[in-house]
Amino acid sequence: FNWTVDGGAGRDDHLVAVSRGGDVLPYTGDDPSSDMTWENTGVFYVGRKPRGNRVASEYGGELMLLSKFGITPMSDLLRGVEVTDPSRARVGDKIARLLRIDMREYVGDHGWNIKFVSDEGVVVVSTPLREDGGYRQYVMNTTTAGWGLWRDLPYVCGESYDGDLLIGDPDGRLLRMDTNVDNVPVTGGQGEDIRWFLLTSFSDGGAPATNKRVSFIRPNFSISESTPSVETYALYNYLTLEPAMPVTGPSPTTASLYDTALWDSDKWSAQTLAPYNNVNGAWGMGHTFAIAMTGRSRGTTLLASFGVTWDVGGFL
Repeated sequence: FNWTVDGGAGRDDHLVAVSRGGDVLPYTGDDPSSDMTWENTGVFYVGRKPRGNRVASEYGGELMLLSKFGITPMSDLLRGVEVTDPSRARVGDKIARLLRIDMREYVGDHGWNIKFVSDEGVVVVSTPLREDGGYRQYVMNTTTAGWGLWRDLPYVCGESYDGDLLIGDPDGRLLRMDTNVDNVPVTGGQGEDIRWFLLTSFSDGGAPATNKRVSFIRPNFSISESTPSVETYALYNYLTLEPAMPVTGPSPTTASLYDTALWDSDKWSAQTLAPYNNVNGAWGMGHTFAIAMTGRSRGTTLLASFGVTWDVGGFL
């Protein structure tokens, strides 16, 4: 793999070789055929390499290595930071536990890849086909450094092309991420709703010793073509159950027609995102709570914030 770095004497390109057993050997110089101009600058260990064609990816000025230890930045190795040091913060720390569980199960299966997709602003870690017949990709938003999951996406390999992410699936099809709905054939069609699930972190509401009871939840969105179908729930005491998806589908927004719609009454269509929120009740009680939300959408749907009301009760 190539890694461009500035060590203080100007930019330099390193050739980084990664062995199957997890040894990392960076080389630098001008001519690999001459030991006078080509040298090895260290030997590092990052844990066993999973089976895949792309187990490292350049991201900005960093080279991220995928191994049984998780995701290790190359710069940490050169600085002498231990890959198992719990005091340091890495780009993949938030998913390290889940990733290591998958590594134990599927490290020898083909399909591991890590890829920085600049057009989508994400880093994608793809995993092999799972025992249940599904796929899972770990996806980091490069703007917020937050991690999420892509599920039910038959991602075998992927590459950016012409502003979109192209995906190869196990049936030999080429899929293109260029619309806000799923499974739209090249010949056209309505496709399927995007189904998603969100779970916030748990909070004690500023009163760690007492019970909390959530009464109302209001998610605040910015939307485009359609209004999403949303269900919200309060989960308590670190329960991470995924609620059921909404039964009804998204509602398309209706554009007002010129010479037909009424001024100061009807809503005119626009290309910009419009605000949308929906208040739902909640039930249950616990010392800590989180907000779970399931939804279906068919257009650009951005979650801006949550509004939550709750009251505080006794210790039992």
